[in-house]
Amino acid sequence: MHPPLHKVDGACKDVVLALESCHANFPYRKYVGACNNQKALLDICFRADKKERQSRGLEVVDASRRMQVAGNVGATTDLSTPFAAWEAEMERRNQSKNTTRA
Repeated sequence: MHPPLHKVDGACKDVVLALESCHANFPYRKYVGACNNQKALLDICFRADKKERQSRGLEVVDASRRMQVAGNVGATTDLSTPFAAWEAEMERRNQSKNTTRA
């Protein structure tokens, strides 16, 4: 299955047009595989588009999390590794727990 083709724009638009053209030119042969190549190209294009959207979304979420943790920890935290800010926050919490118990 694929998303509704009338809503597609961007990089996959030309592949969608090729598939629709194939369906229009071969109304009955499309059922026996005349348009399989165009469909395979469409699947590849949609997968690549989805992967790109996911990576952009993950970058936004990662940046948001880093800003939240850096705001709690301080500006001296190294944010070059994904979990450095989280580890620093956990260390700070553990230290504050140990000082309140002593």
